[in-house]
Amino acid sequence: MKLEYFADGNLDCPLILLYGVEPECIKLLQVELNKLIQGQISQLFIHDLPGFISVNNCQLFVSAGKRDIGVRNLAAANQFECILQVETLQQVIELLDPFATNPENDGVRFQYLDDSGPIAWLISRARSW
Repeated sequence: MKLEYFADGNLDCPLILLYGVEPECIKLLQVELNKLIQGQISQLFIHDLPGFISVNNCQLFVSAGKRDIGVRNLAAANQFECILQVETLQQVIELLDPFATNPENDGVRFQYLDDSGPIAWLISRARSW
């Protein structure tokens, strides 16, 4: 899976795109998000997960918070954090299900994982949405 930032992602805001057809990577992401929800880890570094490739050094740090802040820039270039409530993180895990179980799909399929912050977070089977 690749992780890439698009400054001019769509009409409303920039976006971070997670793309590829690798269900084992998505299943791993779901497991790690569950660890975050359960408090077994305090922050998830998506760009460091096995099988994930950072395009242009795009880094995404995910953590649980008291409210949905969404994805926002950090001080360094191409570094981002996503802070979501536990309930919202659970929804993200559910939104990932089709990408973890059904890699054979005609055409490009994408899903917004979160758009509560200044930067949207999407998953797609290809480098498009």
